[in-house]
Amino acid sequence: MNGEDTNKHSGPATRRALFHGAAGAAAATPMAALAACAPSERGEAPAVRPLGAAALQLGYRPDPADEEILQGDFLPKFEAANPGVKVEILTVTGNYNEKVIAMFAGGTPPDLLWVSHAIFPAWTAKGLLRRIGELAKRDGRRLKLDDFYPPMLEAARFKGELYGLPYLGGIFIVNFNRRQFQQAGVPLPSDLAQQGKWTEAAFLDAARRVTRASGGEVSVFGANATLSYTSTAPWLWGNGADFFNRDSTAMAIDTPAAQATLQFQADLVHKHRVAPKPGETVSGGRRVNFQDETQAMSVGWSTGSRNLLAKPDLDWDAAPMPKGSVRSLSMYGYNPLSITAPSKNVDAAWELIGHLTGPYVVRTWTERGRIMATRKSAGEQAKFIDELPPGFRTLARNGALASRANPIVVAHDEVERVVQPEFTAIARGEKSVGDAVQAMKRLADPLLKAG
Repeated sequence: MNGEDTNKHSGPATRRALFHGAAGAAAATPMAALAACAPSERGEAPAVRPLGAAALQLGYRPDPADEEILQGDFLPKFEAANPGVKVEILTVTGNYNEKVIAMFAGGTPPDLLWVSHAIFPAWTAKGLLRRIGELAKRDGRRLKLDDFYPPMLEAARFKGELYGLPYLGGIFIVNFNRRQFQQAGVPLPSDLAQQGKWTEAAFLDAARRVTRASGGEVSVFGANATLSYTSTAPWLWGNGADFFNRDSTAMAIDTPAAQATLQFQADLVHKHRVAPKPGETVSGGRRVNFQDETQAMSVGWSTGSRNLLAKPDLDWDAAPMPKGSVRSLSMYGYNPLSITAPSKNVDAAWELIGHLTGPYVVRTWTERGRIMATRKSAGEQAKFIDELPPGFRTLARNGALASRANPIVVAHDEVERVVQPEFTAIARGEKSVGDAVQAMKRLADPLLKAG
């Protein structure tokens, strides 16, 4: 999900093009767009409906690991089953959103796109993506769309209409360092979750007990505070509050329950000193990082778990979000694959989406820790999951069922620009929760009403 630049890769199945700064310079005001079979257990994509010759472009954010398996496995299987179709990965470096908009403005968008869940509503509202409800109705059985966990398909809907299929993404979880918990004699969060005792109070107690400090200098922080745009949402939901009102025309974080939730996060940093301020380091000037074992718990997206799996000496596991005063509820954010509205290769693009979101691909991504399973079959059949840490294994199989969509609005970017500085001010201790909340509403509510 990260947007960092990538190293060059080559592979027999695809060509790879870098979309550099020239198109970025041509970025203009967003314009309205112009009016694979399900893989088998072996990963094959046998064509049920013969496709004519087509040259597809797949717009993708740079990710070397993703491209390696796309070029080395997923796309060769698709092309072998559809001999007339060739797929080119168009790697969009730099600012992905701006450069994709520039391609639309210049009349050269790819046939299909990796779409960030954060920008999906805005691009759909602008008419850049093709509605695929009829295609899904026609081919739903063949592509086994009923195999998706119901919440996952919702990630690709806008105003009730389907505009893609869920591809990569994850849910909010709590990673924790088993060794540090055991050394401190603190119950493991995954065990507490199984016992129904994993609450916000238990989270705070654990964070206090695993924090290591001497002489006013911290060597290990117990946790992190999630004082950032939309990332606070699972904590709000756990306490019966919300980020936006019902129709997303105003922020709802000025309720007593919402402000108490934000104060809990602020207190982790300023009162209890179990979470760092932005940019704060630990003793010796070392960075605060879960992988470096200078932070004992890390609340955030599960998509980072593949990096943890790559560190065999890191003794870690994961737990669901702690229960607030009302419930425990995670947040999911799945980035769809969507067909662009101007594409002339709709059938071939649709087959490729079906392949790249099919059971084999989903199971492979799940086994690699890249995603939480979007399909029931992947959660049941991915054998490698059995080797994962037990708490994370449970979440990988069905964690998305106890989650809700990331609260994204059409004016996401505009709202984030005015809201995030207020969250940062809370985290730095520069503003009280009450003052920051009032500033957020004053700045964001007009954008939400207009959006």
